[in-house]
Amino acid sequence: MSEDAGESPPTRAGGERAPGGETGAATSVPDLVTAGVLLAVAVGVVAETGGYPGSLVPGAPGPAFFPRFLAAGLALLALLLGAQAVRGRRRADVPTTEGLGRTVLALLLVVGFLLGVESLGVFLLLPPLLGGVMAIMGERRAGMLVAVPLLFDLFVYVVFYRVFSVDLPTLLL
Repeated sequence: MSEDAGESPPTRAGGERAPGGETGAATSVPDLVTAGVLLAVAVGVVAETGGYPGSLVPGAPGPAFFPRFLAAGLALLALLLGAQAVRGRRRADVPTTEGLGRTVLALLLVVGFLLGVESLGVFLLLPPLLGGVMAIMGERRAGMLVAVPLLFDLFVYVVFYRVFSVDLPTLLL
């Protein structure tokens, strides 16, 4: 029937007209299947790591800790995806090429970082990489574009290089 025949057009919760006559969000079967598979993978990781030995160093987590930690995060995200699929949600907009240039630019920054990290070092290249990606993502405050990458660089230096003695390529030290 047409709108003139006294029947109102389909609307969303906010009262706006749904495009194409879509009236709401139905359960998303693909998202439910994806959530189920991800949850099964998480359970499989926990089951597989059950045979791992206990802590090798007193007071430190054992070899099963990190895989189980990641599995717990995966399970949580799978449950959230499943709940969102059951609750129903608005379909995502169709991808456009609008952000393609920014994505390619960010990937080029990462490739440049990876190509130069062995010769110039992590601590010299990490701030420009992070600042560049932040700018690409839309951060415009100069203070943030400088402070966040430098603080993150300091964090990586202290935590990974000094505390955990991770061998990072560097020219500085």
